[in-house]
Amino acid sequence: MEKQVSQVSQQGLAEMDNGTVDRRRFVMGAGLGLAASSVLAIPGSNVLAATPGAMATQETQSAGRPKASAQYPIKFVPLEQYKEFFAHIKLTREDGILTVRLHGNEGEFTWSVGAHHELAMLWNYIGSDPENKVIILTGTGNNYLAKTEYEPEIFKNLDSADYLLISQDGRKLVNDFIDIEQPVIAALNGPVHMHSQIPLLCDIVIATPETTIKDHHLPNAVPSDGHHVVWPMVFGLHRANYFFLMQKTISSVEAQQLGAISEIVDREKLLPRANEIAQSLLKIDPIALRTYRQSVMQPVKRAMLESLSLGILTVGYGFLRR
Repeated sequence: MEKQVSQVSQQGLAEMDNGTVDRRRFVMGAGLGLAASSVLAIPGSNVLAATPGAMATQETQSAGRPKASAQYPIKFVPLEQYKEFFAHIKLTREDGILTVRLHGNEGEFTWSVGAHHELAMLWNYIGSDPENKVIILTGTGNNYLAKTEYEPEIFKNLDSADYLLISQDGRKLVNDFIDIEQPVIAALNGPVHMHSQIPLLCDIVIATPETTIKDHHLPNAVPSDGHHVVWPMVFGLHRANYFFLMQKTISSVEAQQLGAISEIVDREKLLPRANEIAQSLLKIDPIALRTYRQSVMQPVKRAMLESLSLGILTVGYGFLRR
């Protein structure tokens, strides 16, 4: 496949050099996995079209593959390389299903400044990899995300420049996640008491009976790092306000009744069920599968664009003044 794309690109570059085709025809041809000379310019217009014979050949060669990723003439960072970048995240892939497991030295995951940075960097790698068709996001042991190393002393020692770096990660943590094009399944193996906006921004959420959801910001800071957008969308405005201000813990049953969780399954069946769902998603047309999340996330993206940056600064004010 890579050899085929390379040959197409080399042929197209040669054709541009000798004046046989123009740059527009080369770019379109490379994107389709065709020689640029197979792309025709419609006389009297700016419209380009591939010759029917060339497209038929290309479709036969790429049958059964998601054409947009299989034919794209740019190499991506492979999983074998980027999985080594993360100390708190285990990445494994089978049959196009990428499992992202949060952990702390192979034990339960603990939130920290380092973990915050790693997750912020993760989304771009896994979202850009065309070999990742469906993503499963889960934790380790009995805890999904309820333990933290954040202490008031950490923030006392930060100046405003330090916090700007943390706030940059905070924006990427949310914005880069909602930019992921693959469907994401959250498999919640236990309590989610920090950054619940991430699993709630997944496309399908399944959880164990022991799972609970809670926000950790109040009484010291405003939950405006994306929670202020996601929770009202999921729970409704007034119910979200009640949960925030009263600092309530939501059980898995209540979360399912409110529409935040799709299924509740026993712990030993959690990952098998997540993989079963992922396998069913792979039966969807690959282009439809890749573009579905892009479409449904548009309202979330607009809301985040309006309020996330200021919201994260507001969170920082609450912590830094302690």
